[in-house]
Amino acid sequence: MSTEPNEKFLTRKEVLETVKVCTSTLYRWMEQNRFPRPLKFTAGCVRWKESAVKNWLSAQEEMRAVA
Repeated sequence: MSTEPNEKFLTRKEVLETVKVCTSTLYRWMEQNRFPRPLKFTAGCVRWKESAVKNWLSAQEEMRAVA
């Protein structure tokens, strides 16, 4: 796993606020490989790379622009 030195990691709450969906939708998307999976730091601590979430959002915007 390679990360940038200043990579920010987002909590589930921050991801949900960013993509504007509920928890069940987020986890369904992950099961369907439609959204980046988080990194697991400990049993109770998972975080998403901010860059992965931003890249996902950009890809969604590009798909909407083409459609």
